[in-house]
Amino acid sequence: MISQNQLELSWPLKQDELLTQLAASSQDLALVIKDFEQLFLDPTSAIANGISQ
Repeated sequence: MISQNQLELSWPLKQDELLTQLAASSQDLALVIKDFEQLFLDPTSAIANGISQ
């Protein structure tokens, strides 16, 4: 949805600058996946530790 600019249609707030920034940062899917894995799957991550408890 983000890369196809469809999120804006259902975005409840008018935050065009943030939405544009989100779309630009999601262009590199490999980087998004790496960030997700570090945040939620890395056993040393505070977020991952909080979820597993």
